[in-house]
Amino acid sequence: MTQEQPAQTNAQPPVPPPQTPVPVPTPTPTPAVPPPTPVPPPRAVPPVPPQVAAQPLPKAAVEVMPKAGATPPHGFAVSKSLLFGGIAGLVVVLAVAGTVYAYVEKIGPFAQVPYTQDNLLSGLLQSFSKIQSSSYTLSGSVAVGPRDPDAKPFTLTIPNAAEVEEQYRNDVKRTEDVSTMMGILKYAKTYPRTIGGIASANTSKYYASSFATTDPKTRQPYGYVVAEDGKNFALTVSFETNDAIKKIRQSYDFSSSTTQITGNTVIFTKDSPYYIYLSHTPPKPFLVQLSDLVRMAPSEMHAKLSVGAQSDWSKKDADWKFNANATADFGDLSFKIDFDALRTDSLYYVRLNNIPSIFGSSLAAYKGTWISIDPAATSTQEGLGYSYSSYVKSLSSNESEYKKSREEAVQFMLAAVAIADKEHLLSFGKPPYAEVLNGQRVYRYDLSFNKESILAFYQQLGVEARKYPTLSGDTLFDDPGMVEYLKSDAFSQVFDYVSKNTTLTVWVDTDGYLTRVSYGMRLVPPDTAVMLKDKQVNASIDLLLTDINTPVRIDTPTGAKPLQEIMGQVYTNLYEYDKSVSTSTIKGK
Repeated sequence: MTQEQPAQTNAQPPVPPPQTPVPVPTPTPTPAVPPPTPVPPPRAVPPVPPQVAAQPLPKAAVEVMPKAGATPPHGFAVSKSLLFGGIAGLVVVLAVAGTVYAYVEKIGPFAQVPYTQDNLLSGLLQSFSKIQSSSYTLSGSVAVGPRDPDAKPFTLTIPNAAEVEEQYRNDVKRTEDVSTMMGILKYAKTYPRTIGGIASANTSKYYASSFATTDPKTRQPYGYVVAEDGKNFALTVSFETNDAIKKIRQSYDFSSSTTQITGNTVIFTKDSPYYIYLSHTPPKPFLVQLSDLVRMAPSEMHAKLSVGAQSDWSKKDADWKFNANATADFGDLSFKIDFDALRTDSLYYVRLNNIPSIFGSSLAAYKGTWISIDPAATSTQEGLGYSYSSYVKSLSSNESEYKKSREEAVQFMLAAVAIADKEHLLSFGKPPYAEVLNGQRVYRYDLSFNKESILAFYQQLGVEARKYPTLSGDTLFDDPGMVEYLKSDAFSQVFDYVSKNTTLTVWVDTDGYLTRVSYGMRLVPPDTAVMLKDKQVNASIDLLLTDINTPVRIDTPTGAKPLQEIMGQVYTNLYEYDKSVSTSTIKGK
């Protein structure tokens, strides 16, 4: 009985069901549970009496505020899912919009390069035919800079150098013999019947008698016969080197109809060049000559030359404007030359913008002044008539010659490009790719030449050149020696070196028009150029095309002075002409 009393004392009465709240008096606490003592606000909460057991709170009341690390409530998880869904939807919208933009602008995976490796050159030429007007700038620069780690001088290895030198010396002797015999025969009253009689026919003191009539190698007599009933002759000589044949072709008054060349055998007649000069020193390969030239370069140098023009090329008598600019910096010495020229309303205008006074003291005073030139005018000022007329005539004739040669050059270029594409002269160094150049979207082509295609290209180019009067017979395109050289090991060495030290890049816009061509070359001085042992010369050529098919507007300069007036002032300054002499202009008929 004593142990059961605590259980009866701690038992709680059942909780009555909730009722509508009504004002009721405060219930009297049961004797088992005394009422809690009120807690004043500023005082601490008193401890719970030990006889009253703590009542556990309902579970819902415990989870009203989540504890750290607990799972968020259901509403928060829904908001997070909606956020992720919105972001994913935005990404999809942006991806679709970007794809549409790339397709419209032909960029990214939808980009299409205008030309392939098989039609690059011909495609560019076709686009040229669609150009009615444009501006172009052609520039070249040469600068000395630090040597690249992989830069090396060019060296040519010739296995049979001694044999080649002997062949060249023999040809030097042959050209001397031919020149002497041709000089004697030119002034002979009658041609001797045999080659041995040429020496006895020498009546001129200007020709040495110590020439030979036999070949220096075979020791056999040169071929010689009298032709056309004694009115002509045929002197036949066989040479060993292409250098001798090239010099003969380059001789003054050479004609293939009067001097027949078959391989290395030449037949001279009375109308052949009678003087042939072949240096006693064999000519060096082109790259070796460049290396020798580079050794003389100053250690501080940066020079640039550019020319630019704008015109409507579709018109035969179109107006145009032109600019030329040259700058040079040699360390402690620098200078600049710049001038403009234009043609409008059948008049020419020239303006000198920059020129060092030390080079052009008479013209420096007219910097910034437009000078007008009227082709239909002549000057009656004393001392100026001939000079002025010669200036005007040369200006007009040069313009007409340029237009004539330009038409022929364009036709030849078209044919050359077709041959180049046919023979696969160029190949892509790497796939073309898009980039931005001067604010314009373009495609870049890094190109390289194919060694195996150069010989066939050159031979077909020579055949094509014979169709044009100004190119027919030109030794540049009709040189059997060049054909042999392109087959040689020496050319292979030169080609390999050039390929490693040059770059060729072409930029084309999205419409297929050429916008820029750049060619760069690295020239390394020989090791014997000790002053440039850590230097190299960087040379480049750039062609920039802009304003394609945009209207050309060339305004007439204001305040221009006639050329006659300028020339009169210059002559007065230089030669003390009377300044009171007036100038007048007479319009030509």
